[in-house]
Amino acid sequence: MVRFGMTALWCVLAMSARAAPVQREATVQAVALTMDAAPTVEVTVRIAPNRARVPSVGIMELASGTGDQWLTTLWQAAFIATQATNSSLLDFEFTLRVAGAIDGPSAGLLTTSTLAALIKGKKVLPHTTLTGSINPDGSVGPVGGVLQRLRGAAAGGVKRFGFPLGGRQQVDASGEVTDLLVEGKKLGVEVKELGGLDDAFLFLTGQALPRPAPVSEAEMELWPVELAGLTRLTSQVRRDFTAEQPQLDEALTSVEPKRAAVWRERLARSTQGADDFAKNGDTVRAMVVWSSTLTTQRVATQDARLVRSLDARDTAAVFAALETQEAAVSLERKALRATIDAQFPNTTRANDVYAMDLLESVVTQGLSLRAEATAKELRVLSTSEEGAQAFKRLARQHAEDLLRVREELENGRRFVALYASLPPLKKSIRAVDAARLAPWYVSAGAASRAALEARAVKNAFEQDSTWLDLVGYAALLGKETDARARLVLAARQTIYSAYLVNTYDALGGQLDEKGTLSIRNARALSAQLDLARLRVLQSCGQAKRELGIIPFPARMRFLNARAAREGSDRQKADALADLWVSNWWCEFAVRDRK
Repeated sequence: MVRFGMTALWCVLAMSARAAPVQREATVQAVALTMDAAPTVEVTVRIAPNRARVPSVGIMELASGTGDQWLTTLWQAAFIATQATNSSLLDFEFTLRVAGAIDGPSAGLLTTSTLAALIKGKKVLPHTTLTGSINPDGSVGPVGGVLQRLRGAAAGGVKRFGFPLGGRQQVDASGEVTDLLVEGKKLGVEVKELGGLDDAFLFLTGQALPRPAPVSEAEMELWPVELAGLTRLTSQVRRDFTAEQPQLDEALTSVEPKRAAVWRERLARSTQGADDFAKNGDTVRAMVVWSSTLTTQRVATQDARLVRSLDARDTAAVFAALETQEAAVSLERKALRATIDAQFPNTTRANDVYAMDLLESVVTQGLSLRAEATAKELRVLSTSEEGAQAFKRLARQHAEDLLRVREELENGRRFVALYASLPPLKKSIRAVDAARLAPWYVSAGAASRAALEARAVKNAFEQDSTWLDLVGYAALLGKETDARARLVLAARQTIYSAYLVNTYDALGGQLDEKGTLSIRNARALSAQLDLARLRVLQSCGQAKRELGIIPFPARMRFLNARAAREGSDRQKADALADLWVSNWWCEFAVRDRK
């Protein structure tokens, strides 16, 4: 067996009393999607007591033609199954024995539900298989070729076949639309549409998977003191916006009218959106949009001033302005880190949650890395007459990147003030052992991102800014030494790797020439949002019962997602990621306790 010293994002030590793990295994049939191989592949899934207490996930007797994605799928399955069964990754050794050529994430749901069944001591029903990828919260992601998989499963003797929600209508080789339920009847196969792990566990074992009781959506709302704090922040942002408007008006007088009109139109739309959220009582979204609007205003002012120097070919003035911004970024980042460390020392769980949330403003800045690379390129272009246009374009992009990094830091400072104003928790909660957890989280995050490397070039997500962020997280992790910061970076690696796979591979996301995202499988996305919402409420229910709190960052993400899911396809996809992050905060708060 290959042993890997990695852990999964949600799978941390859980020391609640439970029966000692025992060795169990089950053999299931995974459905292949190849024309030159057997229609189904026998997979033996095994768990055994982990006496070494070192994360152990591997594949035995890896068949020729079985790809590396199987290992990533097994890691995802292991941490999601242990999360769902309230057990620990360190309780078990997880192994697969794959008897044929197969790869990809399509067996994620089958592997996860089989592991959950083994952990719970439930038998897997015979002649039953599932297809579908698995997301961080246990929801299922669509996969391709489901009709072909169904026919292959039937040819392989399968009598019960589960497939991802949203994929019932399939197009066959002739272009005809085929209903999978109708096709199943023709083939003599019971066919079931599945939304996630809960549905899959029931279909695979015939029994329900126990889940914690959810909190009500009303319990996710902000407390009066939190609401008052956010309202104060929003009011300050609005005052800053009004105070800086004359600077923008002055700067725009010297640029061409068409460019000035574009900036004014963007700001008008943004301010209207922020006001609409405020009028509807959505304080969280109003704060987010007003903050973004202020950033846009500052970018417009900066851009107009920079264009003057660029049009005049005053290279010295351009570099002076950029170097001022670069110096400010460095100083402000150090200052915010120092403030977080002073205000939220590693003493209690609440302080750690606040600190880790704030550290996102400091450490998850792929833009800062791009800015460093751009600064070097600008120096080269400034000496080339042929590169004048490229210099102009890159200088404006560099200035905007630097300003957006500074604005993210400023947003962190705003939330430092908010958290500092909140009353201390009455219940004492043990601090996070970040030094112990960080190496495992980082390994899991790296495994998730590495699985995307070979696919980035040929998939649409190479042009998505999220992919650039993931590349940046890997580089930032190479420099970061603070354990809590490394946890934050690793968490984002895992969640946003899943975001890209789900958005582009599972949901059929596409980017147009303007970078606008459209989702082909809207029904599946809607179902995922509903399931993710339920999972958050369940996880937060467990946090409330065990800790007496629902982490503030979890509620903020939840409320932000609730507003965003009614927007564009990009906003809906982002809302799903926000729900996964919200779920993580509650899982993390409960499961990392000695």
